[in-house]
Amino acid sequence: MKRRLILIGLLSGAALCVAAIVGIEALRRRAAAADLPSLPDPSEVPPSVLRCLRESDRAARAAPRDVSRIGALALDYHANLRATEALVVYAMATALAPGDPAWSYGPALLHLDQGDFRAALGRLRETQTASPEGALLAYRIGDCHLRLGERTEAEAEFARALALDTVGSPSARAAAEAFRPRLSVFARMGLARLRLLAGEPLEAERMLLPVVGVEQVPPDLHRLRAEICRTLGRDHEAAREEEEAERATGPSSPADPFLLALLERSHHPRLLVRAASEAAGLGDRVRAESLLRRATAVAPESSESADALATFLSATGRPEEGIRLLVDRWATFPGDEATRSRLVELLHGFADLSLRAGAPGDAERVLRAVVSTLPEEPDLRRVLAAFLARTGNTVEAILEYRKAIAADARAETYLELARLLLLVGYPGEARMQVERALELRPGWPEAEELLEEITR
Repeated sequence: MKRRLILIGLLSGAALCVAAIVGIEALRRRAAAADLPSLPDPSEVPPSVLRCLRESDRAARAAPRDVSRIGALALDYHANLRATEALVVYAMATALAPGDPAWSYGPALLHLDQGDFRAALGRLRETQTASPEGALLAYRIGDCHLRLGERTEAEAEFARALALDTVGSPSARAAAEAFRPRLSVFARMGLARLRLLAGEPLEAERMLLPVVGVEQVPPDLHRLRAEICRTLGRDHEAAREEEEAERATGPSSPADPFLLALLERSHHPRLLVRAASEAAGLGDRVRAESLLRRATAVAPESSESADALATFLSATGRPEEGIRLLVDRWATFPGDEATRSRLVELLHGFADLSLRAGAPGDAERVLRAVVSTLPEEPDLRRVLAAFLARTGNTVEAILEYRKAIAADARAETYLELARLLLLVGYPGEARMQVERALELRPGWPEAEELLEEITR
């Protein structure tokens, strides 16, 4: 009996210990979760960003000591332009996994964006300790030293970046080959800048000789050459370099795989559209389209991303696809003024293009299909009516203008209808339409001129 009581006591004690451990762990989880920043106010971010952050925040709060979830939340804040929250969560990830370069490099980039080069340098040094063979890392450290006026340290790091980019390990060289221009171009620009600051313009010029003729020259390379030429008294060459800078299409900074990965996580339509514009400017249409399609997928409510994709499709020879995209969007989000305006613009442009190409039937087919899909939209009927009038189909154009007026009476539509009625020999009715236009826009010179023409 005594032995049984001892056993029961031991088991009870063990159960209490387990319960205490579980309770302590639960308290730790709650304390860790409490350190996470609050989600931004819905008025401060696009709906797509809020959806992304809510999901990531929920996962992090469920396991606040799991570095993969905390790190994912930090990256999502960073990818969606929430720097303050990202820095807080990056610090939590660093505490959970000291030495992981991802959790020091991310904050370094945020500090660079904020212009805090001293703080950025500290985090970059932490990253370099964990990843000493990074050419891009050496370049960024050199750039920080240069901006801080620490020329000796800057030169050492730029030289290190140049060496790592050109004679580094096979894997490092293979990774560098994926980007144009090579990082070595930017490293040489840094070294040339230092030589120029040291009063050695000829050495600066010599440093840049190996990058003559590289693909996608950064504009700043030409600007630096212009400074060197002007210092050497070669003003004519300097002026030519400044002109080249205006025409240059290369990137302003070296490609960064970390930033590219952040873009793939982003749910911020404006950021994605801006990145797509930059990619298109560099001639990378495939990436530009990929970013725009991502923007429309993650933020279907964003008129900016839909309009940008439709414009891109039209500019790359696929206007019908762009028009279908906006028609579908208008049907899903009726009343969106930006979409209405862009769709009307694309339809007019497609009509002009088809007429110039001698294929009016293509435009008429598309315009009729659009009006059939959205029959209650008077703006679309006006576009169709204007096209029919241009192609000599006056009777149908008159009918479409009348339908547009029935849905939304506008002075401009009355005036266009009056012109067609006058053209087919109905001056009396044309006069009535002009008078209606003047009722809506008293004193409108264009309408008064037409009225005077009809009276004569």
